[in-house]
Amino acid sequence: MKNFEIEFVKRTKELLLQYDGSRDMSILINCTLGLIILPYEATQESPPPLWDTELDKITNLPSFRLETFKPIEHIKKKSGVKYHPKTLAVLLEKIRHGLAHQHIEPVNENAKFAGVIIKNYFPPNSCNIDLEVRFNQQELKEFALFIADEYLKNRTQANARNQTQREMGLYNQEFCSQRKDIDDGNIPKNT
Repeated sequence: MKNFEIEFVKRTKELLLQYDGSRDMSILINCTLGLIILPYEATQESPPPLWDTELDKITNLPSFRLETFKPIEHIKKKSGVKYHPKTLAVLLEKIRHGLAHQHIEPVNENAKFAGVIIKNYFPPNSCNIDLEVRFNQQELKEFALFIADEYLKNRTQANARNQTQREMGLYNQEFCSQRKDIDDGNIPKNT
């Protein structure tokens, strides 16, 4: 596998889009782990530009219900609570923590698994909820696919830039090597 992160997200998207069975909410939650957590973790060094955008400025953000979103950065006795800006990156971080620490509650409608509530506590194992988000099945699917698509778009663009830079680097190395040979008298100048 040439690029694990990209291939994993693509395959997980395919799995989610092609699944046709009776455990659709369960498969959705499993796929969400790959479509939200992996892109979030894989872009820590170089996040997509959209990640730093405040949520209310993202016009194509799929709908969901933020019951609580007061993203705590840290709590200090003297200075009090410091909050993160309400960006997509911070939302993903808090959702990631809620999923990873299994702060997921099922939402049942008519005895059917219809959605989830994801919470994050800051600090962990405290009573301070800084995120509570509700997704019905369609909302979670659209949100996970949105994050995956943004990640893939960004990684594809980054890979294309890196390839161009590598090619330019190889060209420059080759040119410099030939120039050195010419300067050293090893290659006739008219070839």
